[in-house]
Amino acid sequence: MLTGEASADPKSASIEPLRALTVTRSLIDEGVPADNIFAAAFGSQQPVASNAEADGRARNRRVEMAPVPKSSRVGKEGNG
Repeated sequence: MLTGEASADPKSASIEPLRALTVTRSLIDEGVPADNIFAAAFGSQQPVASNAEADGRARNRRVEMAPVPKSSRVGKEGNG
């Protein structure tokens, strides 16, 4: 979930998943169970701003987080 159209640059495209992985590892290091985390890089397909200017490119370098619904974890936790 990171860069926008400018991701045609191979160097930029390789950074996108690393950014998401860094956040994921930080959350696990802080005690969040790994089964509760999913990370993916979508920025090149889902930019939130134009890449025409530096401000837009900065907004596209992002990691988004959303809660994992309990229903998708029930079988993994054994209370289902």
